[in-house]
Amino acid sequence: MIRLPPNASIEALFAQAVALHAAGETSGAEQLYRALMARAPGQAAIPLNLGSLLQAQGRHKEAVACFRKAVATKPGMAEAHNNLGVALQSLGREAEAAKSFRRAIALTPGMAEAHRNLGIAHSRQGQPDEALASFQKAAALRPGHVDTLIELGRTLHELRRYPEAVEIYGRALALKPDAAHILNDLGAAQDLAGDKAGAMASLRRAIALDDSSANPRNNLGKLLEAEGDLDGAEEMFRAALERAPGLAEVHGNLGNICMERRRIDEGIAHYRAAIALKADFFEAHVSLGMALLTQGQYAEGWAEWEWRWYRRAWLTPSLRFQRPLAEGERLDGKRVLLFAEQGFGDVLHFCRYALLLRERGAQVILKVYPALVRLLRSLPGGCSIIAEDDPEPPHDLRLPMMSAPFVFQSGEAPIPAPCPYLAPQAEEAAGWARRLAALPGRKVGLVWAGDPRPHDPGAHLVDRRRSLRLRQFAALAALPGLSLVSLQKGAPAAQAAASPFPLFDAMAEVGDFADTAALVANLDLVITADTSMAHVAGALGKPVWVLSRFDGCWRWGEQGPATPWYPSMRLYRQPRPGDWDEPLRRILADLQALPPA
Repeated sequence: MIRLPPNASIEALFAQAVALHAAGETSGAEQLYRALMARAPGQAAIPLNLGSLLQAQGRHKEAVACFRKAVATKPGMAEAHNNLGVALQSLGREAEAAKSFRRAIALTPGMAEAHRNLGIAHSRQGQPDEALASFQKAAALRPGHVDTLIELGRTLHELRRYPEAVEIYGRALALKPDAAHILNDLGAAQDLAGDKAGAMASLRRAIALDDSSANPRNNLGKLLEAEGDLDGAEEMFRAALERAPGLAEVHGNLGNICMERRRIDEGIAHYRAAIALKADFFEAHVSLGMALLTQGQYAEGWAEWEWRWYRRAWLTPSLRFQRPLAEGERLDGKRVLLFAEQGFGDVLHFCRYALLLRERGAQVILKVYPALVRLLRSLPGGCSIIAEDDPEPPHDLRLPMMSAPFVFQSGEAPIPAPCPYLAPQAEEAAGWARRLAALPGRKVGLVWAGDPRPHDPGAHLVDRRRSLRLRQFAALAALPGLSLVSLQKGAPAAQAAASPFPLFDAMAEVGDFADTAALVANLDLVITADTSMAHVAGALGKPVWVLSRFDGCWRWGEQGPATPWYPSMRLYRQPRPGDWDEPLRRILADLQALPPA
C-alpha cells in the first residue's frame, strides 16, 4: 500500500484518485483509494469509487465488499445500494440484487437506473410481469433511454404482447435509427404481431447495416421457413452459423430444416450440436427425441422426448415416476393417474399403455379430454375414465400418457397392445348401419384436413403441410362402386357444403369420438390426412389409408407403407414437399385394384 503525504487533505487525495481513475490509470487509482479507505474509514464515497473500479475490471466479489462498506458507512446513499445490486447481479445473485435495487428506489424513487436494474433482476428470475412494471417506470423516468426501451420491448415480447412490443421498439429505433440489434428485435416482434412484410423489411435492413450479425439472419430464416421458402431459410441459417458457430438456436433451426427435408441424420447432428453448446436447450432435446423415434431409436428417443416437461411443473416429486420400471417390476395396489396431453390423436395412440399398467397390477385412472371419455370407456382392462375437468380421485402416481413408453422402456418392440383396442357402442353403430344402408358400393370415409390451430404458429405450419382440399379427391369420387362419407370436423368441414362431387355428410350429428367410432364401424375403408381420424380407425382395427406429408410424423417412421402401431393402416407418403398428386394417384390405383364391395 502506498504511503499518503501526512499533510495532504483527504479531499485533495480523493480528487487525485478520481483523476487517475478517469484517466484510466487504474492501478494507481486503486492503490490510492485503498490507502484513503484506511485513513478515512468514514468516507462512503471512497469505497463506492473503488467498488466501481473493481466492478469494471470484473472483480465482482471485491466490488461487492467495497459497496457493502459504502452502504454500511452511509446507509442512505441510493447510488451505493444500486451499485451493490449490479455487482451482486454479476455474481448471479439476482434475489439479493433485487433487494439492493428496492432499497435504492426506496431512498430515491426517481432513480431510473435502479428501476431498470430491478427489471433486469426480475427478468432473470423468470418474473416477466414484475419486470414489466419496473421497465415501464424506468422508461417513464427516462423516456429517451434506448437500453431501457429495448428491455421493455423484450419483456412485452416475452409476455406475447407483440403489438405493444412493436410500438416500443419503434420508439427506440427513432432514437437510434441505424441500430441493427433494435431492427432485429423489431422484426421478430412484427412477425409475431402478424406484420410479415414489416418483419421482412426490418430484418433485411438489420442485415444490411451489420453484415457480421447472426441474429437477424436467424430470425429472417425462421420467417422464410414459415413462408415455405426452405431454400431461403436454410441459406440464412447457414449464414448465421458462419457468423456465430456457437449459437445453439441456429443449430436447432437448421435441424428443423433438415427434418422438413427428410435429411434426418443431418438433423440429428444439428440437434446434438445445439445440445453440446447449451445442455438445457429443451427444444433441441425434444426435437432430437422425435428425430430418433422416426428412425426407430426408441430407447434414446423416449428419454429425449421427456425434455418436453423441462419448464412445466406438472406434478409433485412424490407422485412422479422417478425412473423407468424394471422388467417385471410390480405396481400392485398402486393407483396410477394416466393423464392426457397434446392432441386427440396422441391420446388415442397412447391410451393403450393403460393395459401395461394394469398388467403390472396398477389400478388405472385415465384423465382425458371430454370428447374422448365415452370412446375410451371401451378400453379393456377395467380402467376408470374421467374427463380432464372432473375432480381427481385419490391416486399414488401420475403419469403423462406420452411418457408411458419411457417408463416401460419401449425399445425395439414398442407396441404394448393388439388392435383393435377400442370399440364402438353397439346400439350407436347399428343406428348408423341403418342410415348408411342406402349408400351403394364400397363406403369410404374421408378426412381431408386437420385443425389449422392458428393460435399455435408451429402447429399451424405443420397443419398447412398435412392438409388437403376436398376438391383434390374428385378423381376418387369418379370411381364406380364407391360412396364417399365425410368424417371431417372443424373449420375445413365447411368445404363439404360446396362439394364438387356427391358426399354423404352427417357430421353435424357427431358430437364426440364415440359417435365417430360408431360411424366408422360401418365403413369399408377410411382415407384421411394425418389427423386424429387415423388413430380412431387404427385403434378400431378398421382399414385406414393415411396421406402423410413429406416430413411425416415421427410415429410413421422413415419409409414404407406400414406401421407397427396399427396393422390395419397403410401410409401414402409425399415424394416431395407439397406433392399430393402422386400419393392420390397411388390411392386411386389401389382402390381400382380392390375386389368389388
